Amino acid sequence: MEALSTPEKIVFVKKKSKVKWILLGLVLLLLIAGGVFGWLVYRFFHCVRPEVVVEAGDPMPESSAFLDNPVGGIACETDLSQWTSTMLGEYKVTFSWLWFTQESKLRIRDSIPPEGETRDLTMTVKDHVNAEDFIVSYRDATEVNIRFVIDPDMQQEGKQTVNILLEDQGNNHTILKATLTLYDEEHPPVIQGAQNKTVFVGDTISYRAGIQVKTDTDETPELSIDSSKVDLDTPGIYPVTYTATDVFGRSSSVTVRVTVEEKPANYESMILLEKQVDEKLAELLKPGMSEIEKLFAIFRYVRLVSPWNRGRTEHDAVDQALKAMAGNPGDCFTHAALYQAMLERAGFLCTLVEKDNETGMHFWLMVCIDGNWYHSDPSPIYVRGFVTFLSTDAQLKDNVDKYRPHLYDLGYSALPATPLTSPAEVVFNDGDYYLTILQ
Repeated sequence: MEALSTPEKIVFVKKKSKVKWILLGLVLLLLIAGGVFGWLVYRFFHCVRPEVVVEAGDPMPESSAFLDNPVGGIACETDLSQWTSTMLGEYKVTFSWLWFTQESKLRIRDSIPPEGETRDLTMTVKDHVNAEDFIVSYRDATEVNIRFVIDPDMQQEGKQTVNILLEDQGNNHTILKATLTLYDEEHPPVIQGAQNKTVFVGDTISYRAGIQVKTDTDETPELSIDSSKVDLDTPGIYPVTYTATDVFGRSSSVTVRVTVEEKPANYESMILLEKQVDEKLAELLKPGMSEIEKLFAIFRYVRLVSPWNRGRTEHDAVDQALKAMAGNPGDCFTHAALYQAMLERAGFLCTLVEKDNETGMHFWLMVCIDGNWYHSDPSPIYVRGFVTFLSTDAQLKDNVDKYRPHLYDLGYSALPATPLTSPAEVVFNDGDYYLTILQ
């Protein structure tokens, strides 16, 4: 039997095997290409960041800020120049690659509170003020709304703290403080303690002593004193003008008289009396005493320091007051002279009353307390247990006229009228005097 031709069969098998490997190679290339393409597609969708945040006022981002390890050929389809970093909100940004698209988000936010500086203001109660008036400057990337936390009270004189709220478009808040000072143009400073003065030739004057300036809002008002017309070497009557001006420009003036007299013969005695009286007042008058208690302390001292003498003394008030302070006896004038000297140095308003007629002579004082006048007799006279201290006309008639008629003779002089009741009572018991305040 004849055999087949072997070479032809071998050639056919070899050709078939070559095609197979070529096909396998193409498939492999396609798989590799597909894998590369898929990887690129994956990178495209994952290289676009989901969000980019920009703080208000910062520079706007470039398109590259939205991409993380981008593949080549990615294009930004959105015009980023249409927005600025003060346009708060969220905006869509689109990117493309081949026929694929991917979206990101641009978020413009304001998370930083405003900053600012304030100033203090001084105004009248008739003015109107806005919160913006207190602001010197402020800083923020967005528009700021300025308003009061609580509106100030424009009728309240003096200083008050105002709180000013700064709120930006991101709802961030800052509270600033300032001081508002309000004053009333119709309430100028009040000058207290300016009184007429009497001095002697060659003396000196402390014009500011005892002067106070009261204001509603200014703690340190300016006080000027014009004493340019006063000549302390020449007797005469001279004007002195006090002018007070506060920080708001309100001012008031008071003019008093300075009387310059020749020194009397007993000038040295007057200086000595004032010195001794001031020392004794510093001992008698204690802090916290009422006006009635101060008056009683002086009254009691005068009654006890000098014994009663029925003889008539010389009517030299300074000489008799010095004798009384030394413990020497004296009559009604002696006690009245010392009492008056001490009351005047203590700041009480009083007047010496002299009764001198056919029924006899007697001296006592009338003293003003709370705008009312009362009788006050410092002589240690015993009248059936009654002591004339802040006494009314009716009390003198009921208690004195019955037992010592005509001692006071109230109709003798044009004396100030007294109230119907007294604010205090003094009794003499066991060698001392005791006070009871009735009102």
